[in-house]
Amino acid sequence: MKSTLVHKLKLSLPFVCMILLLAVFMSCSSKGEESVAGESVSGENDHAAGPENEHAAGLESQVSAGTGTGSGLAAGPGRINMQDRPEEIRKWVSILQQLHRSPLWHAREYGDSMYIYVGWGEKPTGGYSVEITGVEHNGNGELVVKALFRAPSPDEMVTQVITYPYDLTAVEKTDADIRIEPQGDDAPRLILTITGADPVRPIVDGSRSIKLFEPEPGKRVSPGFRVSGIASVFEGTVNFRVLNEADEVIDESFTTAADGINWGYFSFEPDIRDKAVDGEQISLELFSIDAKDGEEINKFRIPLIYDAL
Repeated sequence: MKSTLVHKLKLSLPFVCMILLLAVFMSCSSKGEESVAGESVSGENDHAAGPENEHAAGLESQVSAGTGTGSGLAAGPGRINMQDRPEEIRKWVSILQQLHRSPLWHAREYGDSMYIYVGWGEKPTGGYSVEITGVEHNGNGELVVKALFRAPSPDEMVTQVITYPYDLTAVEKTDADIRIEPQGDDAPRLILTITGADPVRPIVDGSRSIKLFEPEPGKRVSPGFRVSGIASVFEGTVNFRVLNEADEVIDESFTTAADGINWGYFSFEPDIRDKAVDGEQISLELFSIDAKDGEEINKFRIPLIYDAL
């Protein structure tokens, strides 16, 4: 009986070891997925999305690789402890992640620093990462930001959730032009930025390619109310129409965003004086025109209350 029991234990031991090794491997893979630099996950709180592992460096110093642990870099000469990232910068990053249609970079000043964001846009799974690997002047009046893009390999285990990978760095204020230098076999060929809107304001509504700063849906508006936002549409043309409570058009026209390729700022004032009744619910529609077939695309509508004063 003892011999038979020993024999059975010998046979089962390799199987048990295999199960334990597989469990350890899956646990490590899961942890690695969570530690990808700046990988925000769809559905999380915007202001707290993604691990806080962004890193920073002075203008003339190399930027260390993000650890993915949330610790940031240790403070030192020319460096900023990213654990102390201001709430204003957290909100700014949250806004930028709403512009997930394509890869994006943007920079803004805050305090004594300039923060530089590089994002890859929306990705179907985890495993994608962006890492700012260097920040340096090139002698031609440019501040070159090197960003490494990495996509998961076909056989890599990744989380099955939409993510928004990005990285963030902070440098001393500079008047130099910023140029992003994408690196890696997976790097995108085009990285958009935002022109004419500094700082970027909170987005109150919008579509994939048109984002609205003001007015907020449901707000009371008076004659000459302002509409502003950013758009990345064909030739920068943003079309609009205002409709009364009977869904009749009382004003329509178009405006041009500041840039036809990047995200560009737009602002206009609809002409609806004496065209709506005080207290009436009106609607504002924004959209663009498809260059191929003339179809209205990127359309959205918000309700407003007209105040004739």
